[in-house]
Amino acid sequence: MNIKIKPTTLNGEVVIISSKSFAHRLLIASSLTRGESTIRRVNGSQDVTATIGVLRSMGTRILRVGDTCYIDRVSPVSEATLDCVESGSTLRFCMPLASSLGIDATFTGSERLLSRPIGDLTDCLKMHGIEVDGHHLGGTLKSGIYRINSSVSSQYVTGLLMSLPLLEGDSTLILEGDKVSRGYIDITLDVLKDSGIEVEMIDDHTYFIKGGQCYRMKSATVEGDWSNAGFFLVAGATSDIGVTVKGLNKHSVQGDRAIIDILKMAGAEVIEIEDGYTVKRGNPRTIDIDCEDIPDLVPIISVLCTLPCGDSTLRGVSRLVDKESDRLYAVIDMLRRAGVSATSDGYTLTIHSRGVVEGGDYLSYNDHRMVMSASILSSIASGDSTIEGIEAVNKSYNTFFRDFSAIGGQTYAMDRR
Repeated sequence: MNIKIKPTTLNGEVVIISSKSFAHRLLIASSLTRGESTIRRVNGSQDVTATIGVLRSMGTRILRVGDTCYIDRVSPVSEATLDCVESGSTLRFCMPLASSLGIDATFTGSERLLSRPIGDLTDCLKMHGIEVDGHHLGGTLKSGIYRINSSVSSQYVTGLLMSLPLLEGDSTLILEGDKVSRGYIDITLDVLKDSGIEVEMIDDHTYFIKGGQCYRMKSATVEGDWSNAGFFLVAGATSDIGVTVKGLNKHSVQGDRAIIDILKMAGAEVIEIEDGYTVKRGNPRTIDIDCEDIPDLVPIISVLCTLPCGDSTLRGVSRLVDKESDRLYAVIDMLRRAGVSATSDGYTLTIHSRGVVEGGDYLSYNDHRMVMSASILSSIASGDSTIEGIEAVNKSYNTFFRDFSAIGGQTYAMDRR
């Protein structure tokens, strides 16, 4: 579906969708818990639905009623085809999980998903008893000393941290290369702690995981999603009236909570309220920040960088090429379509803003974060804009356009051409 968006002043209130990052992990922890568990506020995104589908295919009974999931412990099947759709988290979390349960598993999904990097993970699994043929895994994972290149994806680390406690023997997990997206590893450790799983952090790159542990996740409520909140918080920074975002845990371990500090750095007026924030346009300033640990925020931060005149620099963006799209290219293309110059050497993104955004014809790149970023960008443009393929938002935020309309976003459906 394609839409037209007219320029408008965004203002109002949004109760943010629940975190898919927490939901993935809580669902897995519950599937490994003896007896029944209840997880509330599970959002309806395609990624979370993919994890539910994979867990069911592995032998977990899950009853979903509205936004509540009632889960009974996995009784592992001997073999399964596990469709991860387009969810990188589902794929990389469940490859070690299926291996730890001894499931002969064939992982499937979209062409883009199956082209994303998994080599470091599968090589690690092969070193510990797993036969790997493409996306097919056979055998049962063995405990021991694990070394994983964590510079490609924190999802490798999460998959191993959640699976190694199930093995008979003790394991040591050593992270090699730069430890990226630390906030996502912190989410994993938080869920493991709440599930009664002990992980000893020897140093910043080494974890000791005792084998034979039992998960004890009886019930949980998924907290608000800071990654998706970023779109509406930045929307507030474009408005003299402001946007209020509620449903946020201010003490969350989610790394994308950094958007609050970034907004302040960029000159926005940030007002703290009981369960969230109100953000208004202040005195826009250029920024120079490291995005290594917050890659999912880069598209919407790039929109924030169009408000002041001058050059803003976003460092540590090299991993964006392996997201749902080549997100580095997509961000540059989106900005150029809006009349904003942007350049990159592959590691650093520089945005050369004149403080003016033109209406543009935007592509979705089949990437949820690009559609949402283009929507906020379109609202501050000097003329009408179009976005093609907006259904990509269903991957993480199926109610995005409802919430966008609630703060004054003006959207009009168009026929595909």
